[in-house]
Amino acid sequence: MSSEYLENRVYELLNQHLSHRPFHLRRLASVCTGMQLARTTQLSKVARWIRKETQQNSREQFLKRFLMSPYFSQEAAYYPLLTQALRSYKAPQWHLILDRTNLDKHRLDLLMISLAFRKRAIPLGWEVRPFGGTGSDSQIRLLERIRGLIPSNQRVIVHGDTEFGSVPMMQYVRSHAHWDFILAQKKHTYFQPSDGTWHYVGDLAIKSRQPVYRADLIWTKKHQYKPVNFFAFYAPHQSSSTSPKYTLRYCTTSLPIAHTLRRVGRRGWGTECMFRDYKSSGWHIDQSGLQNPDNTETLLVLLAINYLWATSLGRWLCKSGRRAEIDAKKSVILAFFALALIGLPINILSVLLSRLTLNFTINPFSYPHFSYTTEWR
Repeated sequence: MSSEYLENRVYELLNQHLSHRPFHLRRLASVCTGMQLARTTQLSKVARWIRKETQQNSREQFLKRFLMSPYFSQEAAYYPLLTQALRSYKAPQWHLILDRTNLDKHRLDLLMISLAFRKRAIPLGWEVRPFGGTGSDSQIRLLERIRGLIPSNQRVIVHGDTEFGSVPMMQYVRSHAHWDFILAQKKHTYFQPSDGTWHYVGDLAIKSRQPVYRADLIWTKKHQYKPVNFFAFYAPHQSSSTSPKYTLRYCTTSLPIAHTLRRVGRRGWGTECMFRDYKSSGWHIDQSGLQNPDNTETLLVLLAINYLWATSLGRWLCKSGRRAEIDAKKSVILAFFALALIGLPINILSVLLSRLTLNFTINPFSYPHFSYTTEWR
C-alpha cells in the first residue's frame, strides 16, 4: 500500500466532519499520514513520509510552515472529531482527569484534561504553558473550555493530584449538577470533624492495612469548605526518579464514603499511560525540538487526532478478533493505542490499513456503533 492510499482515506475521514477548505484538509491529511507512518513527532522523521516530490529540507520547511497555520486549533480541527466519538460513549460516569506533564525541560509544560478509557485516556483539551505549577484559575478555565463536550445530564467524576486539590476547584466542580470529585491532598492541611476541633492531616495514624475514612468534614482553616469526605491509605509512590518518595495518599471527595472509593480513584491513572504514549513509549513529543509554543499547540492537535484515530483502530482490532495479526510475539499489550500503531512494523501496518477503510463515525468507545468497511487491494 502506498502512502497515497492512506492519505486519501484520511482525507475522506476529515472531509466528513471538518469545515475547512479542501486545500487545508489535503495538507492536514498529508501531515497526519506522515506522522502515523513515522510513528513520531520529530519533524525530520515525519518529513520523510510526506508525499511531496521535493528534497528532505523542503519537506521540513513545509512542516514548519504548516505548524504556524492558524486554521488547525483544537476547536476547529479536533473537537468536531471528538464530538462525533463522544456521541456514542454511554458510560454511566465520565471520569475526567486533570494532569500536567513536562514537554520541554524547564521551559514548557502541558496542562491537560482527558477522559479515562480502557486504562488509557482520550485527550479532551489542553493548554501549553510555561514551566511550573498551575493555579485553580487556569485549571477551571480549561474545564470551562471543554464543558460543552459533556452532556448536561451526564454524571462526571473529576480526578486530580495534589496540584488540583484546591478548595476553589472543589467549589467549581460541585457547582455543576451530577459532578463529583476525587482530588489528592497534601498532608499539610487542617480539617475539622463534628467534634469542632481542628486536626492536622499529617497526624493521622495510617498503616498498610488500616486506611482512614472520614465523612462530613470542614476543609482548611482558610476556606472552611463543607461538607467534604476524606480517605487516606498506604500507597508508596514517586512521580519521577528525581522527586521525593511518599508512602501515603490523602484524598478528598464529594462521593459517599464507601470501600470502593480507592478503586474508583484508580481511574485517574489512565493519564499517566497516555502521557507515556505521548512521550517515551510512543510519539516522543518531548523530543520534537519546537521552540514556539504556538507551533507546539498545532503539533498537539495533530497528535490528538492521530491518537483518537489509533485508539479507534486498536479498539476495532481487539473487538473483531484480529489482535493476533499484529501481536506477533504474543506479548500482552494493554494499550489499544500501542496495538494500533506502536506495536506495528511498517509493512504490517501497510497491509492492515490497505484492507480497512474507516468511515470516521469514529467511535473508540462502543464497538457496535463503530463503522467500517473492508476493501481488499
